[in-house]
Amino acid sequence: MNINNPTNQERIKCSIDFTSPTMSDYLIKLTNRDNSIIAQEHDVTNQTNAQTDYRYIGADPNNYVCLKGDGDCTDDELYRIIGVIPTQKDDSGEYENRVKLVKYISYGEHYWSGSKSNSSNNWKESTLNTETLNTEYWSKISDYHQYIETAKWYLGGGSWDGLVNEYYKNERGGSYIVNNIGLLYTSDYGYATSGNEEKSRDNCLGHTLRLWHDEFSPCNQSNYLYNSNEEKWLINQSGTNAAYLISYEMKLSQQTTIGGINAMNVNLHPLYVYPTFYLKTNVQYASGNGSKNNPYRIMINE
Repeated sequence: MNINNPTNQERIKCSIDFTSPTMSDYLIKLTNRDNSIIAQEHDVTNQTNAQTDYRYIGADPNNYVCLKGDGDCTDDELYRIIGVIPTQKDDSGEYENRVKLVKYISYGEHYWSGSKSNSSNNWKESTLNTETLNTEYWSKISDYHQYIETAKWYLGGGSWDGLVNEYYKNERGGSYIVNNIGLLYTSDYGYATSGNEEKSRDNCLGHTLRLWHDEFSPCNQSNYLYNSNEEKWLINQSGTNAAYLISYEMKLSQQTTIGGINAMNVNLHPLYVYPTFYLKTNVQYASGNGSKNNPYRIMINE
């Protein structure tokens, strides 16, 4: 761009870069002006370096994404951003800041094991993994393949009575698999809470995740991944034949209350499934403010 100089002094030249930022860079910069996305630091684990995530928190943050190119987006076409997570695309890959998405509405109810006759909680062998998510669902979203990268998914389970940070560490202390589609981690749910004036986020993160009920109900109510009408499968195993799930709060027959995280045998009941995946690093921000009515739109500059 040239700017006329009426005093006949040397002309001033400047250039303007109209290149859109990558989606990960755009979200990281949002932490400076949007308190619903925060930096979450982690120590070294058995399988990951010390790293910083940038995660959305709260009951309903502006973290909606429409992967559809143009036009209105139905609920079935919407996704929500978990955050920007340093992730390897395979066993030997470098850690890259990758945007992690989860489907806004469920992909129906399924057994975690894939069938009622299968009691194994080995995710690598589950037909929910191999057939339902990474074959059937993967084929249904073929228009979105250009945005999605394979990722290393951690399958460790860990302590039943753990805090959120302990779940994060234990998840990365077990086996793993490289796939396109997975499910939420137990720790993804925990880190998504913002807490409120009754219980702060620090209070929630410092309390056993499976005991988020009664006086700790605000930890669930301030979490966009919580649904008071659904129980959702998580990817991590528990014990020898169970897997973790996000539970809604309920009273049991013994008059005890459950809420937050729970575990159940993988072939006992079908629960709701929310496909989860990572975007490629070259996916760029195109438009939108992340609200449900004006979700983020993305693009790839070839």
